[in-house]
Amino acid sequence: MTIEEYMSYLLSSPAGSSCVKAGQVLEVSHDEVNRFLLQGSYGGRDLYEKAAVHLVAAGGTLTVDDSVLDKPMLSRRQS
Repeated sequence: MTIEEYMSYLLSSPAGSSCVKAGQVLEVSHDEVNRFLLQGSYGGRDLYEKAAVHLVAAGGTLTVDDSVLDKPMLSRRQS
């Protein structure tokens, strides 16, 4: 798996992503995806550089929200 393949998966994923989903789409095991991500240090800049060629920058503002919301019910289900 390459960074380009993983970034393409992220760009084409309409909802949240996970190692399991990435493995299914990329036809590799979720463990391979996890090991790949642990090998490197990837950030927002990597994704932007991959997506930038598809953007038309003609004024305006591009806003990306990468926040993670707490799941308050999660602790109750695990008990």
